[in-house]
Amino acid sequence: MNKNRNNIKNELPVVSVVMNCLNGEKYLKEAIDSVFAQTFKNWEIVFWDNNSIDASAEIAKEYGCKVKYFRSESTYSLGKVRNLALQKTRGKYVGFLDVDDLWLPTKLEKQLALFKTNQKLGMVYSSVVIFDENGDQFVEFRHTKKRGYIFGDLLERNFIGPSTTLYKKSVLDSLDRTFDEKYTMLMDLDLSLRVAYNFEIDFIDEPLAKWRNHQGNITRTKRFLAPKEHKVLLDRLYNEIPNVKIRYKNQLLVYKRNFHMTMAREEWSKGNGAETRKQLHPYLRIPKVFLIYLCTWFMSYTFYETFKESRLEKILQYLRR
Repeated sequence: MNKNRNNIKNELPVVSVVMNCLNGEKYLKEAIDSVFAQTFKNWEIVFWDNNSIDASAEIAKEYGCKVKYFRSESTYSLGKVRNLALQKTRGKYVGFLDVDDLWLPTKLEKQLALFKTNQKLGMVYSSVVIFDENGDQFVEFRHTKKRGYIFGDLLERNFIGPSTTLYKKSVLDSLDRTFDEKYTMLMDLDLSLRVAYNFEIDFIDEPLAKWRNHQGNITRTKRFLAPKEHKVLLDRLYNEIPNVKIRYKNQLLVYKRNFHMTMAREEWSKGNGAETRKQLHPYLRIPKVFLIYLCTWFMSYTFYETFKESRLEKILQYLRR
């Protein structure tokens, strides 16, 4: 342990890094070390332990005063503990780092530089590297390069990786809610949409974070919740944003299509052919060229998922009906 970590000046941090942890000892040290490796040094980590029973607490407390440790008496939803952690932040900017992900060394330095050039920015994001459980990098996911007022673009596709973001804290404080505890899968998209509706967003065209793809990812273990949450999110957009159905008519059509595709994929994964066909039915009358594209996209995704999870028999059963 670097002894200098305990000799940090008692100054107000520019950036607060929120880390929420539930039994994250396996990758935790790597994640914290990636923050300490930042070229920009004026930050704090607000570490919220969601009632872990492993060695997470001991690991976090080894890092000295730059890691502010808090703990829940019970295990709460991720949205709730993120909100609790936000109440403890002191920085002008806030970033969120999951304990199984990593930041690259220049993340904060480069993102903060963009905030200085544009006072209207509410958030900055970047590309991300995806890597596996062994730490092997296998792809760089280059997000859609959208800047400015990108609310409509986000409706069509969620291209912002949560661990790549850096928010202005005053922007988060201006919202009626930060992380909506109704969501498990879509809390980050919900937040990005509400920020993007009122503020400009900027993008750095290089990876500044690394997302670890492993069996415990919530995107795998809780993906069955996505269809229901998409419906909730869509209903809230209708109720909370004036004239959204008119102003973003085309983008909402894309959102609904993606929603139906998500529903169809989920029903397919359950072997429910009838419900899969029901979700795809609205698109049978669209132009043939687009229909071919849509079917190719859907089938390539679902066949990949099915083969990956060794469910070939479900495909065969479906085709026999």
